Amino acid sequence: MRLKLKGLLAFAGLLGAALSADATTTFPGGVELRVLHDKPPVQNFPPPHWIPKQPGHYSLTDWRRVIDSTWGPGLPVSEKLAIFNLFWHKMDSSFACFYNLDVDWDSLRTVYRSEIEDTVSRGRFAAIMNHLGMALRDGHTYIRDQLVCRETELLPGVPLWVVGAWRNAGHFGAGLTPLADSSLLVYRVVDDHPLGLARGDVVLGYDRRSWTDILRELKEAV
Repeated sequence: MRLKLKGLLAFAGLLGAALSADATTTFPGGVELRVLHDKPPVQNFPPPHWIPKQPGHYSLTDWRRVIDSTWGPGLPVSEKLAIFNLFWHKMDSSFACFYNLDVDWDSLRTVYRSEIEDTVSRGRFAAIMNHLGMALRDGHTYIRDQLVCRETELLPGVPLWVVGAWRNAGHFGAGLTPLADSSLLVYRVVDDHPLGLARGDVVLGYDRRSWTDILRELKEAV
């Protein structure tokens, strides 16, 4: 688990969305940003225990089983708690944006710490930390497990859901935007996309289920 607290330099990441692929721009202070919007990461890491996706819809129980088995037990409970405590206390003492933020930070500490003490897998722990970071509603402040994130090899059945305000989109290789009917329009995509996506495609869902339903189920599973 790598703790990353992003500050003002994250502004460069926001500007990068407007730049063309492979562009290199120098910002004040000599900060260079190279945008690789259409290219995957330099290296992808396979999940520890990959289980190929079985045909048909996965239930909540199925997804939880796959999450735990794919990522394995992870660090000992004591180390998970140390990481959790470090992040929670750092935010509690230093985060500057609690004003008018509708979040019970103390309550989240009680709930999530109890779950970790009861033993959770590496995948579930990564989800807990992601939920904790997202509760701050600040795209520049987050904590993530690099493996259970954008550096994971995309394979059918890998339980991977990355949420963020600004990040390189090249790992998935396509840009999608919601339409009025909740379908997804593919507006940008790399050549020979592994899922067969092409610009102009409209995505409805997967396994005869709406992607919005699947998203809600995945959120509940983690």
